[in-house]
Amino acid sequence: MTFKIFTDELTIGRKTLIPPHAIEDYIIRGETVIIVVGTSRKRVYENPDFEVPVDGQNVLAFDRNAQIQWIIDSVDTKGDETYHYELWKVGNHYLTRHTSGTVQFDPDTGTVLDTLRDHQLPIGSEIVELSSQVHDVVEFDDAVFVACDIDATHQLYAFEADGTERWRSAANERRGTIFVEDGELYEQTAENRTTDHRYRLDPDTGDRYDREVIDTGPY
Repeated sequence: MTFKIFTDELTIGRKTLIPPHAIEDYIIRGETVIIVVGTSRKRVYENPDFEVPVDGQNVLAFDRNAQIQWIIDSVDTKGDETYHYELWKVGNHYLTRHTSGTVQFDPDTGTVLDTLRDHQLPIGSEIVELSSQVHDVVEFDDAVFVACDIDATHQLYAFEADGTERWRSAANERRGTIFVEDGELYEQTAENRTTDHRYRLDPDTGDRYDREVIDTGPY
């Protein structure tokens, strides 16, 4: 089964679907794709092929026939504006970054299993505590790498698959975004408005090597 996912369309096999709003994130799981659709306050596309019931249920799964398999349950929260805006997979845990915290859901049904605080993350059988809100999660070589928001005391963490901490960045050390490319783990930091630094990141220690200066141009 072939999936092609762009901001403004979703293609499953030979069928292309137009979303009501921009597709912000996705996870392909076998013959199913799970997507996060932007809220009604963001870009609107004309003549969409499906709708999102309410902003707080903006995670949907589609099967191989391009049919909606499920729409995520509502999250019990006191906030007026609630929605999901990122998807993460950590081992067998499927998660969203939600306005109320970290939401764990069943990838087969869309049932919400748990809602954690925004600085908590399930890894293995553990609920790990970070020093600030989780910003991004990357799995690489049987380990889990977590980036926290810029106000965190420790911005980067690495954990074993069972939730044991492998390392964390130094206190108040400014770190960047993490990603995998061509089988390597990288970190990229914004140095100023026109320059980023990109490093190869040692997954065992968190040390950075092979700095590359990238001209990002004026904003």
